[in-house]
Amino acid sequence: MKSIWPDFSLREVVIKCVKNVFCAGVAFFVLYGLLLAIGSSWTVNDDFIEASQKPITIYIKTDGLHMDLVLPLHTAQYDWRNLLKDCSGYHKNHRFVAFGWGDRAYYLESKSPFYFNPLTAFNAMAYLSRSAMHLTFLAQMRTTKKCKAVKVSEKQYLKLVEYIKNSLKHNVKGCVEEIKGAAYWQNDAFFESEGKYSLFFTCNTWLNNGLREAGLRACFWTVLDWPILEKYAESEALKH
Repeated sequence: MKSIWPDFSLREVVIKCVKNVFCAGVAFFVLYGLLLAIGSSWTVNDDFIEASQKPITIYIKTDGLHMDLVLPLHTAQYDWRNLLKDCSGYHKNHRFVAFGWGDRAYYLESKSPFYFNPLTAFNAMAYLSRSAMHLTFLAQMRTTKKCKAVKVSEKQYLKLVEYIKNSLKHNVKGCVEEIKGAAYWQNDAFFESEGKYSLFFTCNTWLNNGLREAGLRACFWTVLDWPILEKYAESEALKH
């Protein structure tokens, strides 16, 4: 009796499966790239105008891959020293604190933004690892092509503060949890944080969402740094 099943060899089955997986992967990344292009180019809070009366100056900066949100260490509206009073990287000469959210394993294993470990990268992109917040204390700030100053209102500033505080993990006593011994230099520290890194939510997505929630110009969605900076390069061009 003749079999009703197609007479495929094991080799043919394997080749067909590989082709299907490859085609599905290509289709996924094409769609991902398309969504990224649309989300990055779509500006939200396009009517944002920098504050002119009693402005608070914040900074957004990148190292080429990873963005930080830089806030004054203390203002009349909020004093970060109260929350970070026992932080090992703080010195009385510091005037600013840079916040960078990211994958915990990547942060703790690397000493460079260009460090790459395939397993760590896979776990991060696949939503399999925890996150951490990197804080860098700075004595001064200056604007460059990779660092933009933005003047915000008191209301916008306090929304950013709340966004960052909610991103930090707090223990049962309401205190933030420093990851001891994990610092890169003498002026930084790592803290446990909320959320998980993924292919759709990166360090830059975290910063972009903070800007968006505070009513500042931002991308609709992005995982990259340069589309965010471009929003503020555009506003600088309009000033001139």
